[in-house]
Amino acid sequence: MDEEDNKLPIEPVPESEYGKKHKQEEEYFRKEEEEKIKRLHEKLTVQAAAGNKTKTLATLTNKDRLRLAEAVFALLIALALTWLVVSVKSGPIAKYAELILAWIWLYLPVLFIWTRKEGLKDFAIARLNLLRGLAWFLLALIAIFPIFYLASYFFAVKVLDCRFVLTIPKNFSGLAISQLLLISLPEEWFFRGYLQARFNQVLGKPWKFLSAQIGPGLFLTAILFSLAHFSLNPSPERLLVFFPGLVFGWLREKTDSILAPMLFHFACNLTFIIFQVSLLK
Repeated sequence: MDEEDNKLPIEPVPESEYGKKHKQEEEYFRKEEEEKIKRLHEKLTVQAAAGNKTKTLATLTNKDRLRLAEAVFALLIALALTWLVVSVKSGPIAKYAELILAWIWLYLPVLFIWTRKEGLKDFAIARLNLLRGLAWFLLALIAIFPIFYLASYFFAVKVLDCRFVLTIPKNFSGLAISQLLLISLPEEWFFRGYLQARFNQVLGKPWKFLSAQIGPGLFLTAILFSLAHFSLNPSPERLLVFFPGLVFGWLREKTDSILAPMLFHFACNLTFIIFQVSLLK
């Protein structure tokens, strides 16, 4: 007989009662964990859908209505204080008008947020990702500026019969600092950081546009942004800031930060000032 024929067959070792019980317990806990994960996923899906659902005025809760009223009230207070400051033509208030106005638009939202004892996660300043903000600012710049300024140049030269002579304003560095810190930063914090966040909290962000989740708040904020500019200087062209306001709002939603819209706002203001002083009749 061969050696292999002499080997006895190996019989399986019967599983002990303890082993069977242990396997049953493992299977039970595994299924329980799967059920917990499934329920949690369903809960998060429902919450996300509720958060992204557009609400109507009829379906708003009292808390939602108070938030909307607070946002409009804050804007009216800021505008009223701005009108008062601008109306003063002499003295310390007139001398430091830009600083006072920046303080108003920066700190008024902080007062309302602090009163409600809220965190900053909804207000686009909790995650200021520098590289992400700079990247989207530059992309917006490259995508929009060439088209806008080429169209503006041909309109000014061909239609308005102007000459274009590139002119850098006097005290350019001071102008740039003022536009960044006293204009763009306060306005973006108030409108995109605070106001748009309030609208998002109440109305949700049900739509997606160019991979950014947006809602009615983006459009409402752009409208109020243009009306605020018009109220301080009632000329029809002031209403046109509605369109860059849409870009500012989209950048805020795309990056979840006011850094990119602030930089783009600053670039718009500064380059448009240079463009205007460079046009000669």
